Amino acid sequence: MTKSTVTQSSEGIDPHLAGHYVLAACEAAACRNVRPLKFLKLVYIAHGYHLAIWDGPLLNVPAEAWKYGPVIRDLYFAVRHFGGREIPWGLLAGYVPKEEPDNSSYKEVIAEVIKAYGEYDGLMLSAATHQKGTPWSITRDRYGPDAPIDNELLKNYYKKLLA
Repeated sequence: MTKSTVTQSSEGIDPHLAGHYVLAACEAAACRNVRPLKFLKLVYIAHGYHLAIWDGPLLNVPAEAWKYGPVIRDLYFAVRHFGGREIPWGLLAGYVPKEEPDNSSYKEVIAEVIKAYGEYDGLMLSAATHQKGTPWSITRDRYGPDAPIDNELLKNYYKKLLA
């Protein structure tokens, strides 16, 4: 696994723990076909909605504007070897701390995102996050490939979706 070169924030949670919560919510909702592309987009979308609803990040690292879409670097490297295969539900369970703090805001937003987006496949979610005017496209246009996507940009975009 590759160590992230992105600066961690004191707000939000480790992306692996967030990924675990997404997989757990997908399992509870009986989501189908949770492959790397779908998984990565669901985490990214949950991060955006958490910013919009709670005015704080889900993740303690920024998403990045890679060539083929928004990516959370550490999670990409954790799941890329699955390729087109489904990710096992318990893959990231080892990231849950023994004394888990109250992460209810994270879990609530993730559960709502899974209800709203869990039925879609990775290609549909990818197309939605790649449209002109999305935080990914704005970041790539302004700063080029692999730039961090500003949380304020994400928050404002997802607030508009909630309106």
